[in-house]
Amino acid sequence: MSCSETHRLELLENEPLSGNLITELLEHISSCEECFQQLQQNRFLLFDSEEANAELKAVLELEKLSEEVECKSLLARMKDQRPEHPGTSSSTLRGSLPPGTILDDFQLTRIIACGGMGIVYEAVQLSLDRTVALKVLSSLGPATELQIQRFKNEALVVGSLDHSNIIPILAFGTVDGIHFLVMNYIEGCNLARLIKAIDSSTESGMTGIDTTEQYESDRVDSDQNQLRDFDDEFSINDGNSHEMERAKDRRFVDQLELENTKTKVYVDRMVRQFVKVIEALQYAHSRGIIHRDIKPSNLILDESGKLWVGDFGVAKLDMAATITKSNILIGTPRYMSPEQALGNRAAVDYRADIYGMGVTLYETLTLQPFFEATSIEEVIHSIINVVPTAPTTLNPAISTDLETIILKATAKEARDRYSSALSFANDLQNYLDNKPIMASRPTVLSRIRKWTKRNKLIATISSLLFLAITFLAITMTVYSYRISEVNHNLRIAEADSRKAYEKVAAALDDSSEKNYLMSVMLASDASKKHDSTRVNALLEPFIPKEGQKDIRGLEWYAVNNDTLPITDDLKVSQSALYAIDISPDGSVVAVAGAASIIHFVDVASMQVIDTLDTEQTEVNSLDFSSDGTHIVSAGDDRTLRIWDVQTKELLQTITTYPDPEPGGVKYIAVGVKYTPDNQFLISSANDKKLKKWSIPSGEQVGEFVGHDDDTRAFDISRDGKYLVTGSFDRTVRMWEMESQKEINIVGIPEVDGTTNLSIQSVSFSLDGKAVVVGTKNAGVCQWEWRQDTLRIIGVHKDPVSFVCYSNYQQEVFACDRSGAVKIWNVGSDTLPNQALRLTPLDSRQVHTGRIYAACLTIDGSKLLSVGEDGCVKGVELVAKNVNSKISEYRAITTYAHSPESERLVVILNDGKVVHGFENREGKITRIWRVVRNGVSAACYAKGSDVLITAYGTGEVLANHWRLNGRSYREFARWKLPFEGRPTYINYSDKCGSMLVDNEKHDIYLYKLLLPPSGKVPAELVQISKHRGFHTILAPDEMTFAFVDNDVVYVCSANSGEVIHQLNAGIESGVNCIAYSPTSPRLYIADGTRALHVWDFQKSDSAEFIVRHDSSVSSLALSPDDKTLLISGLNSTLSFYSLQGRIQLHQISYPMLRQMEWMKSGQLLAFAKTPANATRNIKGHKHDFGYLQTLSFGEEWERQFNEFATSLPDEQPETK
Repeated sequence: MSCSETHRLELLENEPLSGNLITELLEHISSCEECFQQLQQNRFLLFDSEEANAELKAVLELEKLSEEVECKSLLARMKDQRPEHPGTSSSTLRGSLPPGTILDDFQLTRIIACGGMGIVYEAVQLSLDRTVALKVLSSLGPATELQIQRFKNEALVVGSLDHSNIIPILAFGTVDGIHFLVMNYIEGCNLARLIKAIDSSTESGMTGIDTTEQYESDRVDSDQNQLRDFDDEFSINDGNSHEMERAKDRRFVDQLELENTKTKVYVDRMVRQFVKVIEALQYAHSRGIIHRDIKPSNLILDESGKLWVGDFGVAKLDMAATITKSNILIGTPRYMSPEQALGNRAAVDYRADIYGMGVTLYETLTLQPFFEATSIEEVIHSIINVVPTAPTTLNPAISTDLETIILKATAKEARDRYSSALSFANDLQNYLDNKPIMASRPTVLSRIRKWTKRNKLIATISSLLFLAITFLAITMTVYSYRISEVNHNLRIAEADSRKAYEKVAAALDDSSEKNYLMSVMLASDASKKHDSTRVNALLEPFIPKEGQKDIRGLEWYAVNNDTLPITDDLKVSQSALYAIDISPDGSVVAVAGAASIIHFVDVASMQVIDTLDTEQTEVNSLDFSSDGTHIVSAGDDRTLRIWDVQTKELLQTITTYPDPEPGGVKYIAVGVKYTPDNQFLISSANDKKLKKWSIPSGEQVGEFVGHDDDTRAFDISRDGKYLVTGSFDRTVRMWEMESQKEINIVGIPEVDGTTNLSIQSVSFSLDGKAVVVGTKNAGVCQWEWRQDTLRIIGVHKDPVSFVCYSNYQQEVFACDRSGAVKIWNVGSDTLPNQALRLTPLDSRQVHTGRIYAACLTIDGSKLLSVGEDGCVKGVELVAKNVNSKISEYRAITTYAHSPESERLVVILNDGKVVHGFENREGKITRIWRVVRNGVSAACYAKGSDVLITAYGTGEVLANHWRLNGRSYREFARWKLPFEGRPTYINYSDKCGSMLVDNEKHDIYLYKLLLPPSGKVPAELVQISKHRGFHTILAPDEMTFAFVDNDVVYVCSANSGEVIHQLNAGIESGVNCIAYSPTSPRLYIADGTRALHVWDFQKSDSAEFIVRHDSSVSSLALSPDDKTLLISGLNSTLSFYSLQGRIQLHQISYPMLRQMEWMKSGQLLAFAKTPANATRNIKGHKHDFGYLQTLSFGEEWERQFNEFATSLPDEQPETK
């Protein structure tokens, strides 16, 4: 059906319309496709000005492209025939407010700039006498609802953000129908003007980049005018001021020394600033906010060289319950992502911001536009199809790595870009730190695939043509050659194809491995900084899904095991939870929030066991009585309600405030607590005072009055004598409970220059001598109120919403609005009233969104919290250690371990006592004990049926496991034909031979066939004798190795014959050697800290691996042969990747004499004692040690405690 409004377009053929007809027609064209097409096909005139008509056409084209409200805003300006050209004087700009105009508390000084949404003024805030920026919505006639919505959207979006690189909005207001935003005034230059200023100083003549402030002399032809950024600001000063602005920008460039752009100094300096604003974008994304209009004009560089991101006017909130539900989106055409340009609104997410930031970085570093285009059609085509000029060809100071990062950020397909802004920032930081980057350049096949997707018609035709040619060639081949030759060729092609596939698969595996190694290294670094959130984010992607290959190694488990684990995660409500409290016996927690329902959760099972509907609109606070029989709830309906916990019966209702008068303050009950004697309730509200209520009568019996602003945070000391309150007036006050008198007060200091110091949470220490305070400016303070001492003990990045002490008062647990939990040390090393950047003991992202409240379990081992995501979560407050505790009350001479059955024998003190242990269901338990004299070495044989012990006298005993399974009994004894105490003994079941060395470095191999069932074996028969040390038997028991005079020997365990020896490649002696568990290789540590690997079956030389950071005391290989464990003399245990040849992780650990794996997956570590623990016993020198087990988490295998602590005293003794 033809549109009824088309006749109005016919009137435009002769002369322009005017007045209301233009307004009505423009509104209609904005939504009618038929009339829009007619306007496109005919040269109708709406305005007398040819330039204005050209601009209208461009706007309408963009309108149809984006289907968004931005173009409607521009049409609205045209309805009023508002001039918008850069040369227009401020005095002639319609709709502007004259200097001196007062809007509420703000007096306008001058116009800074003007854009699609309104005019930006420099203004003075009269009450504080400070300069601010005031953004006023266009005042030409009544603003549309969508315009006002977007304007408010910007206030809501930015007002919820608190980041050092995001321009904050201070206020939003409306005066006489004039809507305005108040922002910090940033003295500086946006990147669009900065690029132009740098470009003009280098006379490169660049004209294509988005220049937020265009000048009259910069106007280009009418086609180019279509590319003006319709949402950008532009200068409205007169012609003379243009030169002043240009001169000011050039002075800014000179001041920051930015003119030499083709240098690494300039490139790295700008990249360093971009890292910070990209992290600011990640901060916004993590709160569900997408900017969607990132471009040079929205990034401002201030006079200190700091980069700011602003103008969230078209930002999108992904979270529910916001006014951005309309999903309004536009974005400047040149900086639109491909998915925006395609009009695929559903596909637009945070990766559109990554694209815009990548384009902006490109233009900042190259001073050239991302695409050369002169019309909107060309821009859209380029965004979707054209590959930009390589940045390295435009600026030689840009490295290949940096180019790769930029190209990944600006990839055509969103899935090919960085998965998050944080990944983008991290990769830029990797570039700055000269570390390997995560991005990789697309392969030829990848580029062909993407070209085919963008050019489907050409690709289809080409494919059909290729298939036709191929078919013809095959047909000719069939006629030209015999069938057998064709089959032969096909087999060759299949083999080649298989080889090619294998190469591709290997390349993919190699890429995944490199990504894995880099992630583990970064996670290790984050672990050292106690950032469990980042550790989790880096390691979690490598947890394999069903059907995926698991590439994780030992180092992954070692790093992962050293984080704060989230042990409980219970989704209770679809709406936010504001309150939580734990019953006095610790068995139940009660939680409630926006849904006004109290959920009772069993702590042991973390399951909801009961509910109670309070009908209080929203519940803001809960508190159990000290006997656990009652619970009180504070609600938005101004009431406190006391409930019977067992019957859920309402026992009492206290109304804290009367109904509000018309236009009066609407009060709500914010907090409530019982006094320890259960006789009174203390309540807080959105009021300056707290109230005290008698429970029996429900009457108010007291008030705590003194604060100057809302006072919502409070706590009661355990003895009930004192009350502490925290207020929005930035003070914390101490009160006597009985008299309600104020006895002390302290003001909270600024942190990092921030002034929003309203108190969000306060909590007494268990002894009542100190108070921890959490503030909106992200500070955590401790107030020792009796000594009147205040210390800043921690700083968060987000406002702190809850704080409390640990049960031992040594740590403070703080939760913030980002959903993070941080643990801070309560030390005395910080100065009073001085803000110091401290490192938390640990940090973990727990909730999605804000944490509102938390409580400790009764034993203090876990923090339970509730938040914006409607979940109850539990966090273990002590990170799991990979090592067991070291107990230094038992000295061990030597030990033997049987991996097959997890039996362990330990010789204590001077060799007189031998203890036997066994791993039973995750616990190492002593199962026998025997007294011997002078045992110096031991080993297992025949699995674990036979225990062989050697003595300082030179005797060797064979002991068989008794049938009752309680101890060993002797069944054979030999005298060794050498002098000196045996220091090492081992038995090869496969070869039937026993290997022994002594303190004089003699190494003997004996033939010893051990019969079953404990029968007496034949005498020892010596096979060979060598000189050396560091003797070890191979895991396959077929060879043994030792070192003599810097030469490494490998001998047969059957004949004792030397079959391999390593003469070269080892410097300054050998510290230790270790066999590979899966292949014939030896790992060697020399005296220069160098590590080598020797494949003794293939080579007579060793290959250098890496140089360690200290001398090496022992080595061990992970069971999968991927990770080398190195114990250093500097008391560290390092994890080296044998594939990547890099150190992935390092922990503090005592120097180890020996390491070996247990069947459970634990590492058995024999630690050397300090030098003063070495003693001479019966003429022999004994070096004592301590045995520990190292566990790497439940996934690697079950954790064990240090075995010596489990020694029972009642075990039987055999002599």
